[in-house]
Amino acid sequence: MNDDDLRKEFGITDEHVVFSFIGRLVIQKQILFIADVLKRLKEKNLKFKMIFIGKGVDAAKLKKRVSDNGLLDDVIFTGSVTD
Repeated sequence: MNDDDLRKEFGITDEHVVFSFIGRLVIQKQILFIADVLKRLKEKNLKFKMIFIGKGVDAAKLKKRVSDNGLLDDVIFTGSVTD
């Protein structure tokens, strides 16, 4: 899969700033803080996509915070990626 395919699959345009987190989804890595910062960026009308790559014990908490912050259209959860 190339970059264009990934952009198409996840709805990423040239207007989007792309952020990514790669690692275990655990509270100690400040993932909830990241979700709160993303909410502030959205309030400032920044067009972005945030990609969380990985899994962890706090993934459900993060997904709830993303939902509560109104970011479901802006955040992508890929789960684990092995290649």
